[in-house]
Amino acid sequence: MLVALTTFFTSCESIKSVFDVEVETTLSGDLDIDVEEPAVKSAGDTYFEANTVIDPMTDEQVEKYADNIKQIRADNIAATVIDSNLDGVIFREGMTITMGNGDKSVTWRTGNEYAIVPGLEFILPDTGGLYNAVSDILTAKEMITVSCTGYCNKTGVKVKLRTFIETTVIANPL
Repeated sequence: MLVALTTFFTSCESIKSVFDVEVETTLSGDLDIDVEEPAVKSAGDTYFEANTVIDPMTDEQVEKYADNIKQIRADNIAATVIDSNLDGVIFREGMTITMGNGDKSVTWRTGNEYAIVPGLEFILPDTGGLYNAVSDILTAKEMITVSCTGYCNKTGVKVKLRTFIETTVIANPL
């Protein structure tokens, strides 16, 4: 009888998962990086930081399936330079991009310096299971704070950096 019940419940779950809906969507947020003149002049690089919030619940696909979401899987994460007000801007090696919700966070650190031009894309790789951590945060349907910190070779710089999280929303309407 125990074997029959176990088989019955396992079969029901298998049948139910056949009705899973998978929808791809992209969540994004803009980081407005403003490298200001430091209070004390120095010959070195200037520190910058910027923050934005991505609320998965504002996405049409996430909102549509909100009550039935089993998982929101992060498939690809990147950041793209949308605009820069100056030429010759360089973000130094060690720039970080962090995504988190207070309980969990993940951080990517660049290993090179980058000449900042519109269209430059930073692919944030899935090393060490970072995408799984972002998936856990997204599946909780909580807002994600995205921050970027680093050093720049110039001041008076304004850069718009758009972060993208390409996702698959897995829901079951049953």
